[in-house]
Amino acid sequence: MSVAAPVDAAGKPVIEPLSSKAIAAGFDHYEKVAKSAVEGGAEIYSTNCFASLAKDFSWSTLDRCGAFDQAAVRMADADVSYFNQSELDYFASEAAAGRYLAVGTTAGLSGDNADVRLAQLQKEAADQRLPKLSSKSAVSAAAATEDAAEAPVMDEYTPEEELAAE
Repeated sequence: MSVAAPVDAAGKPVIEPLSSKAIAAGFDHYEKVAKSAVEGGAEIYSTNCFASLAKDFSWSTLDRCGAFDQAAVRMADADVSYFNQSELDYFASEAAAGRYLAVGTTAGLSGDNADVRLAQLQKEAADQRLPKLSSKSAVSAAAATEDAAEAPVMDEYTPEEELAAE
């Protein structure tokens, strides 16, 4: 991934402080996606979020993407039933951290500074509220197809048949 981070006059990357506002936005976005009941929606959002950084990098967007992932990581830790196996792999703590660190270092953070920024993000993310979902939010397409296949087949009803029977 190529990241075009802003640079100063000397050509050094301009690194902005961690954005608490972006962290809150990441959690808000996660809540909306989780409640949308689209299987794989969180993984799709995260993939697109990080991909967008290659086109238009900003530190606050990186923080929002990272916070979104942290919300999903925490939700997966709380209840794996909301995720399919692909999402569980994608939102494994190490995988989510790796995405954030990779973009952060590509944008100009040293490895140590990227680790510190991630730790700060995780600390702030731990204070954010997770969405309350009443039941498994996503129904897989395969399960929906299976349910439809098992549904009884009804004969077509016409009102004329009822009138003729009288």
